[in-house]
Amino acid sequence: MFVGVAQAFQGKKIDGQFWFTRDKTVYVNHYYFYIDDADFGPLFRKVCSYAPWSIKLCLNGHEWFKRQLEKKGIAYEALDNGFLSCAAPEQLPQICDSLGPEDIDRVFRKWLARMPLPLRREDREAGYDWNLSIWQMEVSLTQIFDRPLRGRKFFEEVIRDNLDLGRPDRVQLVFDRVVTKKTPGEFRA
Repeated sequence: MFVGVAQAFQGKKIDGQFWFTRDKTVYVNHYYFYIDDADFGPLFRKVCSYAPWSIKLCLNGHEWFKRQLEKKGIAYEALDNGFLSCAAPEQLPQICDSLGPEDIDRVFRKWLARMPLPLRREDREAGYDWNLSIWQMEVSLTQIFDRPLRGRKFFEEVIRDNLDLGRPDRVQLVFDRVVTKKTPGEFRA
């Protein structure tokens, strides 16, 4: 585990609710715990030193999937956020589908018990504790095409499934460049 500290913005409490406004900036210490978990691989937790002592847990499901494959002795070739190949492709969807909220809550609670926290054990036993909720979740569907024909078929199906979003002759793809407000040209979806 690696621990770091940084100051970051935190809202203030008004009438029993937390408000985040720009006119009252509050920068307080946040403690970052970078962990290599046995089940989830690399993850981090950010703990605020200011009431209500919010905790942010950031993890990657693909890392969990890889750890589960390794525990079962199944060889694989990983992409950044996906798999290029797997020695037991029929088992991979089952493993991926088995990740559930109880697994995420388990890793959250596991590290609550192992880290220094602003709430003491007595506080938590009295009912003051953290509840886990999803603040941000990213989901992707990684497609790998072994032949150009499969790629064309995929894009044709995407266009056909989304005809109500625009005519096919107006669909455009932009690759290999970053588009910002300063990028010249006309852009449309």
